[in-house]
Amino acid sequence: MERNGNEATVGIECGILGVRTAGKFYPAMGMATHTKPDIDALGPKIISDFLNIETGKLLFKTAANGLIEGKTAQEWMKDGVILVDMGNGQLDHHPAKDFPNECATSLFYKLVPAEKRSEKLDKFVEFVIDRDTRATAQPFDLSQMCKILTANNDSVAVYSYMQAAFSAFMSSSGKPSVALFLEIFEEFSKGKTNISPVLEKYVKNIREGKYSNIPDLLMATCEETRDLVRLIMEEVYQNQLDFEQARKLFANSPKIFWGNNDRALTYIWTDNKQALRAGLNEGFSVIIIQNSSGNTGIYTQINHRINTDDIYHALVEAEGSVRDNRETAQKVWYNHAGAKQILNGSFTAPNPISTALTLEEIADIIVTICKINNGYLPYCKGGSLQCSEKCNFHWMGVSMCVKIRNQQKKTNGETIIRNDDYTQISSLKRKPEIKRKKLNNK
Repeated sequence: MERNGNEATVGIECGILGVRTAGKFYPAMGMATHTKPDIDALGPKIISDFLNIETGKLLFKTAANGLIEGKTAQEWMKDGVILVDMGNGQLDHHPAKDFPNECATSLFYKLVPAEKRSEKLDKFVEFVIDRDTRATAQPFDLSQMCKILTANNDSVAVYSYMQAAFSAFMSSSGKPSVALFLEIFEEFSKGKTNISPVLEKYVKNIREGKYSNIPDLLMATCEETRDLVRLIMEEVYQNQLDFEQARKLFANSPKIFWGNNDRALTYIWTDNKQALRAGLNEGFSVIIIQNSSGNTGIYTQINHRINTDDIYHALVEAEGSVRDNRETAQKVWYNHAGAKQILNGSFTAPNPISTALTLEEIADIIVTICKINNGYLPYCKGGSLQCSEKCNFHWMGVSMCVKIRNQQKKTNGETIIRNDDYTQISSLKRKPEIKRKKLNNK
């Protein structure tokens, strides 16, 4: 479990989670993970409590600029707190390329003594790995339940709910409580209309005996979790109402097309937490959402292959131009490469520095990049003319432009710019139409 060459290692000894360093073992005072947790963030604590492994209190922390509330993972560890699923700590599987087929829960489970493991626990850990690393999902499995609860409940409550669901799953005989589940559903649905189609289909399959034994809402149903099962249904019902409201927002939102008009971008201002799902459902390639706190998210359809790396670097350049401070600009935006998203703060990591760019400016940058990567190169005529800094798009460093620049430099025997080397772009001409603004940076 050593990471980055650190001498201190995390382990479990005598049923206690702790840190071994310089030949001595120090029990952990607690575990910390991010707010708005997913199932992987909660997995280590859920398993340790189930197995009566002492891990201390579960804390929820926010991350900013690579630090967890201003401290590194090693600093937290010295204070007796072990980071989970964040901060490059001993129980963090990021960056994913360094931990193939691993997640925070699986890293913790490797520390659990063999005699405490079981086939059912093995199955749960494999389930978490699959949901966390492969982006798979099945309606109302424990991972989806966690996401549903996270939207409108505080992190401590979400942990309590998921702990109860997990315990019910682990203690079940493998035969689901179908009658009890349907009873709860009938109580919930009485007098309601516009019930989520996903929930209705899930219930229909259960009535017809079509269900599996994966960790899900049905397998977690028992008398002790009756209120939890009802809460999940109520949350899904409210989400459906919010989803329908969000669809109405997109009906009147701006629509900017490119390519053969088969790709489109839109942007909206809303606090509706179902806005992203609604936008993706409407088929937009890129969706920009800004909430009342000033946090802005840029989301893309995964299968539309939008180059978010290009967008991220161009946004940092544009932000730096407005602020006259590129270092601050890099703190404004986070490139979530795996999810093909670019975030200026989020529900899990609110960013105190809102973007200085308007949504219209952001949209213009993104559409221009998408057009260029789709063959729109009016100034160099697709590379037939020499690339020049006088080009209005030169400052962006778009992949297609860099490719042409590399080809031309190779022909002229000059040094080739690597596709991932954007350090040279900062000195290039900035976009002239971005207006400078007076900012009160926090």
